[in-house]
Amino acid sequence: MAPEVNAFALMAALCAWLPSVTFAQIPPSTELVHLDIKGLPVSPIHCQLKDHDGFLWIGTENGLCRYDCVNVDVYRNIPGDSLSLPGNAVDDLVIDGKGQIWVACFGGACVFDPHTMKFDRKTLYASGKQIPLYE
Repeated sequence: MAPEVNAFALMAALCAWLPSVTFAQIPPSTELVHLDIKGLPVSPIHCQLKDHDGFLWIGTENGLCRYDCVNVDVYRNIPGDSLSLPGNAVDDLVIDGKGQIWVACFGGACVFDPHTMKFDRKTLYASGKQIPLYE
């Protein structure tokens, strides 16, 4: 019979281990990773990053998640709200020098300010022409 796993000890170990993985200079892997985090949307994970405050940000097909090793906050598109995520399928995340998180998703790109908790949607251009976004 398998030994019982203490959920708190497992989460503490995960929180201690993630910084070394997140900041390591390791090329992207095609290895399947399974995160069993309560509150995380049941959908594929496309990307993740750890911010300067220690939050783990996870981009999924069903929204952007912020995980603090205890709780999961899920940010999704709210139709008609220009300060919400432009689309729910998050494809990539990048953090800039100001601590803002740049989000690329189906529906457009935006910058999330963790201090105001608002998304600032960005208009994208290529060769001087606006790139059409999906609604």
